[in-house]
Amino acid sequence: MKPNTEVKLPGIEISLSKEHYVKIKCRKTDNTILHEIGKVLQDKQEINIALSGGLDSQFLLQCCLQLDKDITLFTYRSFWGDLIINSEDLYFAQMIANRHNLKHHIIDIDLKPFFTTFQHYKYGVDFFNTSPQLAVHFYFLKLIKQEYDIQHILMGGDIPIFKYAKVQDKKKLFLTGESVYQDIMAPYYLFCESIGVECIKDIFYHSEELVYLGFENNLNLLKNKKVYCLGPDINHPDHVPYKDSHYELKGLLYKNILKDLKTQSFQTNGFETLKKILASDTGVYNQFDILYRGPLIDLVPEFIPNKLGSKRNKNRNISYDPIIKSLYRDFLKFTEENECKIINKYRFDF
Repeated sequence: MKPNTEVKLPGIEISLSKEHYVKIKCRKTDNTILHEIGKVLQDKQEINIALSGGLDSQFLLQCCLQLDKDITLFTYRSFWGDLIINSEDLYFAQMIANRHNLKHHIIDIDLKPFFTTFQHYKYGVDFFNTSPQLAVHFYFLKLIKQEYDIQHILMGGDIPIFKYAKVQDKKKLFLTGESVYQDIMAPYYLFCESIGVECIKDIFYHSEELVYLGFENNLNLLKNKKVYCLGPDINHPDHVPYKDSHYELKGLLYKNILKDLKTQSFQTNGFETLKKILASDTGVYNQFDILYRGPLIDLVPEFIPNKLGSKRNKNRNISYDPIIKSLYRDFLKFTEENECKIINKYRFDF
């Protein structure tokens, strides 16, 4: 069966065909983000949430609590042999569930047989997925569907983030992780469609109004806190190679919406631990990628954007609504006319 190559949400269209493209739409509104999320979820009183313990899923949980939804949580506990490798995220998720007295199902996944018998290949080419981590998430969703027969799943998705870069072409935007649309967002929706589960992952793209409010939040935070992340501007005097993590900014963007959100010091998902284990066992720094990521990438058709290597950010074919471009120009202008602080952090493989 030929895989589906398109994902269409109210605020975004993604194509993974040979003529791949992304079109992002938006509409101005004076409503709050919580109000607009309530409109997206208005036909659901009972909500299933995949809670990792990270910022994105925790934000959605807090929104659902404020919207007075009946919530069921799902978290996976991942092993490598006898070692729990996502213990920090698991602890955080359990703590949140207990604090709010919520029903919380924990699904055990032993990653050693999953990877060493190459089960992750099943979750690759049909969904244009080149990430072993996403393959585990898809397997997790499949297990939830089989055991609990869920009809929908609410998952954390990246909040829109502007990055500053002084460029000659003021029409160009620099956002953190533009590859997320084709490399991560689309595979999730394609997989959930294949198992008959409604995917509500990237909430900020589930209405044109939320797209606008998500991007506007960057400008509001900049004006409130005078902080920002530096983009790919190698000529900027403060540019430092590998100092491109935006996790602190991401936390501030969420807190600009929900003041009481709790954040971890670093972004983790357990795979950092697994990479350390394999590197320690073999002495090969990127052994995880050699064994499991590289072969999965080789299975995906060559024309897909995430197979373009060094050209990956030059051939995304992303078009933004003119309103978003206007917000970005205001973002650049405020940054250049005011004393603002760069809060990039160093990024490491693990």
